[in-house]
Amino acid sequence: MCGRFAVTADPARLAEEFHARNETGVEHAAANYNVAPTTGIAAVVARHDEPQDQATRRLRLMRWGLLPPWVKPGPDGAPVVKNLLINARSESVTTSPAYRSAAAQRRCLVPMDGYYEWQPTPEKGRKTPFYFFRPDGHRLAVAGLWSVWRSYHDAAALL
Repeated sequence: MCGRFAVTADPARLAEEFHARNETGVEHAAANYNVAPTTGIAAVVARHDEPQDQATRRLRLMRWGLLPPWVKPGPDGAPVVKNLLINARSESVTTSPAYRSAAAQRRCLVPMDGYYEWQPTPEKGRKTPFYFFRPDGHRLAVAGLWSVWRSYHDAAALL
């Protein structure tokens, strides 16, 4: 995925379009024409209620930026990471240590209206944004990966 994208539908509408249960806790949200990394986004995941039941689609709020598996907790239990991973190359997503586990077990769809790509201009340091979208007006969905942060404190409580 590129650096920025747009989402104009609220979570309830996205859940309907993707035949998913809305688990975002949000019914109506403002349109965002400039979704940037670390922003909260709605993503479609397949999850089970019970280990043996059929997985169902659910729309959940997630933060754009994957925590790599080697992140450690800080003194407050929050992850200590300088840069979240925001883009993965399709040709290495299943072999890269940063993405391999998530690619195997935690995939999702990220709904969007369109996305931006920047083209360098003759002027040094300037770029022109181009917006890509479906001409029929339907929403796009790009592949995503997700992770869950569980501090050592939380993990100890689960033992």
